[in-house]
Amino acid sequence: MTSYMLSGFAALTRSNQSFIIPYFSARLSNYSYAQELNKDFKISKFLRFRPEMYRIVDCQVPKYIRSTGDDGILSFQTQHDNIIAGDYEEILRKLGKLDLSNFSPFFRMEAYSLLGDEELLHRSNCEAANLFSKESHTSFWIEASQNLARTSLSKRYNLATQTLEEPEQLDRMINRLLENPSDEDWYHEWKRQWSDSRGSLRLVKLALWWINKSSTSEPYLPYILEDILIRFKDDKESKETALQWLVKGEYHSQQWPKLWELYNLNTEVSEPLFSHGLSFLDHTLKLGNLKDNEYYWTSIWDKLWSEQRHVTYMVGLAQSAIKYLGKSDIFIVNVLSSVLDANRINTLALDTLDSWMKTSRNYSLVWEKVFLYFLNDTTYRKTTTEFAYKILETNPESPIWFFVLKSLWRGRPSHELVKIAKNWTKTQSKNSANWQDVMILILQSGYADDNDRLLAKKVSQYSDHYQQDNQFQKLSDYIKYNLEV
Repeated sequence: MTSYMLSGFAALTRSNQSFIIPYFSARLSNYSYAQELNKDFKISKFLRFRPEMYRIVDCQVPKYIRSTGDDGILSFQTQHDNIIAGDYEEILRKLGKLDLSNFSPFFRMEAYSLLGDEELLHRSNCEAANLFSKESHTSFWIEASQNLARTSLSKRYNLATQTLEEPEQLDRMINRLLENPSDEDWYHEWKRQWSDSRGSLRLVKLALWWINKSSTSEPYLPYILEDILIRFKDDKESKETALQWLVKGEYHSQQWPKLWELYNLNTEVSEPLFSHGLSFLDHTLKLGNLKDNEYYWTSIWDKLWSEQRHVTYMVGLAQSAIKYLGKSDIFIVNVLSSVLDANRINTLALDTLDSWMKTSRNYSLVWEKVFLYFLNDTTYRKTTTEFAYKILETNPESPIWFFVLKSLWRGRPSHELVKIAKNWTKTQSKNSANWQDVMILILQSGYADDNDRLLAKKVSQYSDHYQQDNQFQKLSDYIKYNLEV
C-alpha cells in the first residue's frame, strides 16, 4: 500500500477564508495527488491532481502521512497564513469554536454542510445566491460548495483536465508541424504547445499522426504517450499505440514502467501486459538496480498482486527484493505487508518487518497491522511487548500512544499498565485526543480509586458548560450510567 505525504494546499478562490484542497506526494513520483473520501471521510483512493491549476496557499505544511483506508484530511483557511487541517472530527471541533457569522456566505455554506446544520446551510445558500449574479463562474462556485464535504476532490481534479478553448496560435502551430514531420525540433515544439494549452485532443491526434508518419518520433514515443495518457487515459488509439510499444519489452527504459502503470490505471491487468509486468519485475531484480526503480517496482508488484495470480512466484520476487529494498518504507508498506496478509512470509521478511516497525515513524494502518501481528506472534510477543511499554513510558505524545495502550489493554490489564495510563491522564492536556477514552479504560479496569473518579467527574462537567463543543460527552455518559447509578 502506497504512503502519501501531505505537501501543500490548493485554493479554489482568491479568498483567504475558504476550504482548501490538501494535496499529497508519493515517494519517487513526480505527481501530486488528492484524496477521494467515502461517506465516512475515510480515504477510498488517491487521484492524480494538478495543484498548479489553482492558487497555491503559502503556508507551513503540517506533517501528515496517509494511505488508502486512513482518515481523510480536511482543511480550511481563516486568514492569509492560518491553515486548519485535520480529520473529520478535528475539523468539526475547530468549526464549532469559530464565530462563523464573521465569514463569507460561501465559507459558511461549506462549514454548515460539514456540521450538518441544515437550517443555517439554507440561510447561507440564500445569502450566497444574492452574490452569485455578481460573480463569474457561478456554476463552478455552486458545485464546489455543495460537493466539498463528500468526494469532491475527484470532481475538482477533473476541472483541471478539461480542455480550454484553442487559440488561433494553435492552428498555426499544427499546420507548421504537419508540413514538417522530419523537423528535428518537432517533439519539443509539440511539447511546448501541449504544456501551454494544458492538453488538447487535436494535439493528441497530431502526435499519433507523427508517430505513424516519421521514424524520427521513435525516441520520443513513450514520452508523448505518457503525456497523453495522463490527461486522456481512455483514448483508444493512444492506448493501442502504447500497447504496441510495451510488448516490445524494453524494460531498461525508464519510461517502460511509467507507461505500463498509466495503461493499467484503474483497470484489471490483462494479458499480455500481466506477463510483461512479471518480466519487468524479474528483469529489474536480476540487474540489482531496484533502488533506481523503487517506486515503479513496488507499484507494479502491488498492482499484479491485487490480481492474485502466480502468487507463489510473486512471493518469491518480494522476498528476493528484501536484499535491495529492506529498509524502504514504500516497499514494506506496498509489498511485505501484503505478503504478511497472505501468511506467506519467511523469517527474513518477518525480521525486516520487525525492524521497520520499531524504527519507522510512518504510523499508518499498515504499521498498526504489523504491530498487532507481532504482539500476537509467540516468537515476537515478548520483544514487541517491551517495545510497546517503552513507547508508553517515554513518548506520551506519540500519535500511536493510545493505539498501543488499547492493544495491550486486554481483559483485566496489569497494574503497571494502569499506572502508566493514570500518569498520562495527569500529565497530558484534558483536550488531548483520546483523553476521555483513556480515563474510561481506567474507570473500567478495577484499579480506579477515588482520586480517579473525582478527576473524571470534574472533567466530564466541561460538557455541561460547553454544550456546543460536547468534547467530553462520552465520559459524561459513562459516569452517568456507571458511577452514578
